[in-house]
Amino acid sequence: MNEPKVSAAPAINGHLIALEAGHSIAIYERNRECYVAEFRNGAGRLEPACSWFRFHAGALRWPRERAAPQSYLPLSPEMLRKIERLHAESEAREDRILAVPRIVAAAARRHWIKVISRLRGGSLLQKTTNRVA
Repeated sequence: MNEPKVSAAPAINGHLIALEAGHSIAIYERNRECYVAEFRNGAGRLEPACSWFRFHAGALRWPRERAAPQSYLPLSPEMLRKIERLHAESEAREDRILAVPRIVAAAARRHWIKVISRLRGGSLLQKTTNRVA
């Protein structure tokens, strides 16, 4: 009755645009959200498309003296693997960030349990010593 969960990578639809040597961007849709993966000299960075275009729209304007993008290509299987790796790293980083409040709360809870148990133990110890005397 328990069916194993199949973890399939979400479908990615998009294109790779080579802007200049060593600099390219992949504009794509994944899980109904639009992203831009920017690659400079082999290093990749992931951003929501709206943020990337807000800050980099000027770089996509091509004045007459500047060459147009070198190519527009569909995303290759290798590029899809790179993009999935970027998403996995981003999701792992987000999980670690979200775990910090839980870790802090657990540490605070342990601290206060120790404090309360010491106070209770100390008050009980004082009562027993007063009865003996």
